[in-house]
Parts: sequence; C-alpha cells; structure tokens
Amino acid sequence: MISPKTSSNLKRGQSLKTNFLGKAPPVIGDFERRKLAEQRARKRLKGDEDEKDKKSKLGFKKRENKLTVSRALSDEIETRERSLASVKRARQKELKNAKKDENQENLKNFKRDINIPEAITVRELANRMAVQSSNVIKHLFGMGVTVTINQTLAADTAEYLVKEFGHNPIREEKN
Repeated sequence: MISPKTSSNLKRGQSLKTNFLGKAPPVIGDFERRKLAEQRARKRLKGDEDEKDKKSKLGFKKRENKLTVSRALSDEIETRERSLASVKRARQKELKNAKKDENQENLKNFKRDINIPEAITVRELANRMAVQSSNVIKHLFGMGVTVTINQTLAADTAEYLVKEFGHNPIREEKN
C-alpha cells in the first residue's frame, strides 16, 4: 500500500499566515489610497528621467494611454484629436450623402403620365414608371400579392400601383 504524500510540511494547528506574511501591512484608508494612486499617476504623466531609461518606449506609451481612476477624476487628461485626413474624409462623406439625398428628392418629385393597357407585366410597369422592378414586387408583397417579374397584372392593380408610386395613370382604351 502506498501512503499519500502531503504537499506541505505544516503541522496541525499551525496557521498559514505566519509562514507567508513577514510583517502585517499598514491599515490604509480610502482617502490615502486615492492620494497614493494620484501621486503615482502624476509621476507617470510627468515622466521621470530615470523611469524612461528603465522602460522601453512601447511599454511607457501603453501606460500613458491607460485610464486610471485618478486620471479620470483629474482635469489633466489630454484627449487625442482626430487627424486632419480623418476630418477631411468625414466632410467629404457628409457632402456626398447630402448630394445623394438631393438627387433622390429631385427624382421623387418628377411625376410621369403612365399609359396602362388591360394587361401589363411587372417589368414593363416598372420601366414605364422608371422604378426598379424589385421595388414594385416588394410593394405587391406588402399588399399580399405574390408575383414575379414576368407575371402580368390587371389594369386595376397596375393603376393602383401607379398612384401609390406618385405618378398619373392613364388607362388605354380597347381598340
């Protein structure tokens, strides 16, 4: 039979604290802790010459950007500014979106007179209204009508769609 090995040489009744702690830590209040943390953060921000030599440049920069409680509470925090190129790209994007919106508004205001025969395909109706056929199909799905691009629509349905898209329907008479 193999006897189980004990991982420590402690005797029964002996406390763990006496082995690990040489002296008891001083009792520090919350105010004192904050004050010490603030002092350490100020040292890091000012950048003592000795600490710069000891630490690599990358390690110091990482700490410089690290947010601590004391840095968050102090007014000395410097925020990073956006680069000029980033600001320029943002302006160009806004101008592009504004022009795009203006173009869409101009197209929507243009009303067409649309001739509607007794039977017309979805594709043909979309072409006459200068609208994408997928938009016409989506609108029909919203109405509860399942169609494909090649299916024919009745004149009443086509007239209703033309009105919904903001155009003027003109029914073609039978010859």
